Amino acid sequence: MAAGFAYAYELQRLDGNSMLFLYSIDVAPEYRRRGIATALLLHLRQAAGQGRMKKLFAIADRSNEAAVAFYRATGGIVEGELLLHRNHGFHGLPRMKPIRVHSCNPWLIG
Repeated sequence: MAAGFAYAYELQRLDGNSMLFLYSIDVAPEYRRRGIATALLLHLRQAAGQGRMKKLFAIADRSNEAAVAFYRATGGIVEGELLLHRNHGFHGLPRMKPIRVHSCNPWLIG
């Protein structure tokens, strides 16, 4: 069994630059609070730098206090809010108010 994982992918931009989107990061409950998620994030930062990506970003629901605290503790900053409505292509999903945690030192690459 793996202790944790991080799933991210590169987003190409129209200006020729790219960014790394951290889609999901998690650590098994019995392995939490041991620095594993921080090590995974550091590995992603290094991989992004080798791939010439300018930023690393993630999206987290503001009610997920653990995720928001983790991103802030590793240098992320809250850069804005996204509001998803059921009537805009998300049929059947409840209304959500996630915050966007965007790259900032040390997440800024290069």
